[in-house]
Amino acid sequence: MANSDNSVIGTGSLMLDIVTRPLRSGREVIGTFAGGSCGNVLAILSFLGWQSYPLAQIGEDDASAALMSDLRHVGVDTRFVSTNPTIHTPFVYQMLRSPGDLPTQAEAYGRVCEWSTPGACHRFAVSCPWCGSDLPRYAAHEFDVPEDLFDLTGANVYYFDVINASSYALAHRAAARGALVFCELSNDDLPSMIEQVLKSAHIVKFSGERFPVVPSAIHECDAPLVIRTLGADGLEFRWRKTKWQRQPASTPALVRDTVGCGDWCSASLIHSLGPRGSASLTAASHPDILYALRLAQALAAQNCGFEAARGAMYLISAEECLNMAASGDMHGILPRSSTPRIKCPGCTA
Repeated sequence: MANSDNSVIGTGSLMLDIVTRPLRSGREVIGTFAGGSCGNVLAILSFLGWQSYPLAQIGEDDASAALMSDLRHVGVDTRFVSTNPTIHTPFVYQMLRSPGDLPTQAEAYGRVCEWSTPGACHRFAVSCPWCGSDLPRYAAHEFDVPEDLFDLTGANVYYFDVINASSYALAHRAAARGALVFCELSNDDLPSMIEQVLKSAHIVKFSGERFPVVPSAIHECDAPLVIRTLGADGLEFRWRKTKWQRQPASTPALVRDTVGCGDWCSASLIHSLGPRGSASLTAASHPDILYALRLAQALAAQNCGFEAARGAMYLISAEECLNMAASGDMHGILPRSSTPRIKCPGCTA
């Protein structure tokens, strides 16, 4: 499905997910996958036929090697990912629940789950299972943006999920070039420059769980499309500063894992609304927006039937993924891969 006419630049959270599955005694590693919202969204878009270019800085360690390997495996262009031996690549263990302990659909899709937050079929371990040290956490780094970045990539979309001076400058440049600017608010607290950043954004997406009340900066921003996700309750959106509208969630046919659903939603919206940059959104009608949101929710629900944040990518084709999203019948279990041990800084000290 490759289509070089569509390309996306992304900055923000890029890390490694080590996904494990329970055995009768202990756990087995299913595989290591690029993660973080930025990593997932760009990987999904690559799967859907886009040219994806992350801008990031990671360490020179076991985790960075595994991270880069997975990005390249799914077709992401890593020429703008630099390594720095003085920092550590962030990674986390995603621990899936055993099939016998999986919650019912009602539990997993908005009810009580004892492992983590409501809706979880997994939990995240942030300490090393080998030495007990804290695992490296994601930390935002400022980055240098090549002057000819948009000429080199032809990007018609800029996605970012971390706000800092670098992403602010890049959002401004992207908007001036006619690219669609997609701002995913992942900060627990809105930074002081939020109002300036939102002036360049065309789509703003944020979690209602993180922001139970819509922050005034978001409420007052002029972004054409603002989306507030509500988990099992669907989402609310505001189109061209009209009143907020509620869109119910798509119900998954099978719940195996819920991680990554928000990233599928974001990637799908970009896939639907970003092919011609900001001009696509300018030309969109209200029915176009409704269709894009419904497809995004369908892909998010379909993701529940697969393990890990992007398990579908390793088991079915992009055509199958898009064509079957409405029915929600696609699901699967990832095969075990021969994954070498990822040593944390504590293990190598």
